[in-house]
Amino acid sequence: MPSERTFSSSIGRSLRLGPAALLLTAACGAGPSGDAGAGPDNVFPTNGTHNEPDASRKCMACSDSPTCTCTRKSGEPTPDPQWPAAWVSDWNMYRAHENWQANPPPYADPPKTLAPSDYELSQGTSYYDSTYKPADGDGEGAMMEYYRRRCLPIFPKSNHYSCAFVSLGNKAYFFGFPEEAPQAPDLSKTAYFCFFSPNNHPPRPNFVEHLPYNPDDTARVPDIQAYSLTAPVPAGPPILFGYAFEKNSRADAGGGAPYQHPFAFYFSGYIELDEHGQPTHGAPDAPYVSQNYVGFHQEKPGAFADLWAKVDQYRKEKKAPDCTLFENGYPLLDPGAQAVQGATGGKKRGRSWQHLKR
Repeated sequence: MPSERTFSSSIGRSLRLGPAALLLTAACGAGPSGDAGAGPDNVFPTNGTHNEPDASRKCMACSDSPTCTCTRKSGEPTPDPQWPAAWVSDWNMYRAHENWQANPPPYADPPKTLAPSDYELSQGTSYYDSTYKPADGDGEGAMMEYYRRRCLPIFPKSNHYSCAFVSLGNKAYFFGFPEEAPQAPDLSKTAYFCFFSPNNHPPRPNFVEHLPYNPDDTARVPDIQAYSLTAPVPAGPPILFGYAFEKNSRADAGGGAPYQHPFAFYFSGYIELDEHGQPTHGAPDAPYVSQNYVGFHQEKPGAFADLWAKVDQYRKEKKAPDCTLFENGYPLLDPGAQAVQGATGGKKRGRSWQHLKR
């Protein structure tokens, strides 16, 4: 999650960043692990963004560094932009499904290179607190990405429901809600809850150090700096994952010290391909996606205490099965979904984060 260079929001044998968002953010369903911890299929390589590199999680970029840290070349902007220690932001999500081949992200808000009929617009909100300390001592930081009415479009099925991805320390969870979900996440409305990964922490404030600077992406929108990487997959074009920041520092609307505000999180979503490798427009039909931040501002860490406490209480009360969001289906919100056949198992295949190599 670059002309035909690409990435999504999930990673590994599945891959999910995320921002969202959790940004690299994904989910698969493998291994009888549950909330107690998952097997290797539930740990997704993220080039150092959501977990640290090791023997099974190789660098996808900046491979000359054992920590997948990118050294900036001469002429590239320094220092790297950073997230504030705690923040909240709404965002507009643009799912480009037409004329996308010649018009990769990042996009202006609204996109200047696409017609309104070329994309679908939906909204959501992200909450971030790098200072959170989980009670079990497993990692640090907390983040929620809440997608209203249109879930993150990285799975091989309709994304017409609301969802949230949450990391508390190293552990990550997925929440599914009905399509007509409330404006803010309400766990009492949860229709589906699963364990995403035992090792998928929120990005650190300095996570940009794990992404190469991309001058081509930077040139697509005035006054931004863009950082992205791509990862090859066996089915379809590579997967893109990138972040763009405003070039110039400014203060929040409410005041404070100036900083480079995040502009967009952009990535490749799921696309279904026919036997000739051409898009079929099967759900969710998301070749490119851009989440453009709206009203991004710093928040005091304590402002999120109630949110993290509710999530923590929910996971204690509910048994979280391993997520099965790819081929195994999404049982409660999409009971009629059919598994997408693999690249060698039939006529249809997909470019999916679950196909990324370790």
